[in-house]
Amino acid sequence: MRLACLVVGALAACVLTRPLGYAAEEPVGVLLGMRLGASSDDPSEYPVAHRYRTLWIVKSGRGVRLEASANVLVVPRPSGFWRIGSTELKQSESYSEEWPWVSTQPGVPVHASDLEAPGCRGRSFTQVEFISGDYLAYASGSKSNCGDKDNDWFSPYVGRLAELQGQAFSAGADWVEIWEPFGPRGSVALQDAFQRMKKQIRDANVEMGIDPEMSQEVEPLRAEWGLARKNGVLTVFGYARRFGEDVFKEELPLRPSPPTFGRHSRAFAWTAVTTAVPDATDAFRSPIGDLFVVVTSDEVLAFARSAPPLGVPALRVPLGRFDDAGDTSWWGAKRGTAPVMVEWARGRYVAQWSRAVESLGRHAPPQILPR
Repeated sequence: MRLACLVVGALAACVLTRPLGYAAEEPVGVLLGMRLGASSDDPSEYPVAHRYRTLWIVKSGRGVRLEASANVLVVPRPSGFWRIGSTELKQSESYSEEWPWVSTQPGVPVHASDLEAPGCRGRSFTQVEFISGDYLAYASGSKSNCGDKDNDWFSPYVGRLAELQGQAFSAGADWVEIWEPFGPRGSVALQDAFQRMKKQIRDANVEMGIDPEMSQEVEPLRAEWGLARKNGVLTVFGYARRFGEDVFKEELPLRPSPPTFGRHSRAFAWTAVTTAVPDATDAFRSPIGDLFVVVTSDEVLAFARSAPPLGVPALRVPLGRFDDAGDTSWWGAKRGTAPVMVEWARGRYVAQWSRAVESLGRHAPPQILPR
């Protein structure tokens, strides 16, 4: 039996790596970060700024309860708890942009580049897809017009949290190659998927009588890759463009390399989850199997069970409904309401994490200043 600990400043979250030799009454907590879809007056437009919420759900001898919550993502890091949130900046009468930010200390401003967008109309946004270990997966999009140029796009990225700290960020900020968190085996799988897409496009060009050597556009020289949760698994999604259209896609349920990206293997059958909760969009099981959490588009359900069949929920936390809760991105992942972080703590550290969530949830968002 081994004890694995995540140290966060003076705090630590410890879990037994085997379900043996622990006290049954020992409390366990799940720090669940949620991205909440936001409504729009015009369904054809991208939603206004997403909202983020942290739910700290604890199971102890007193049952399962929502111990604390915060209207921001409270993220455990080796240097302490960080906050991640989002601010909508109206940069002119006709243009606004959503800026996620990473704050390491309450009351300290964060900085952003390219805050001004002269001559633009419409809006742009960046949303958090998932946070784990040293990485933050995010996606940016725009539906705008700048200088008579129409923009309508949506692209995924992965960045290192250490390089995003103290920043408000937008498309392409400090992004890394998608295979970095996955180690050598994941890198090979992603390269194989890239080659499959290239071959598919070349074959389609031959069928259309197009010589691939005559045009750079027909080759997926820079395939788009993103990370998001789908059906209980952290999944890599990729696509390549041909003549400006998204035509070839790949979906790889790869396992990132711990500890830099945490542990995200699924120890349950997704069909068993949807049998118990038909509208489930995601699910998480505690490391030693004493708490099971299911997420839907409008609530979080906690079960005092290790796996399906789940029975009656011990706790329901309503999230509220949003106009775009059912909207999906090009990869089939939720654009609106979705879990974007999960961290576990056990034993005496549960009370310390409770105080951290309560404390950080009381602070106002940081001021965003130009770099």
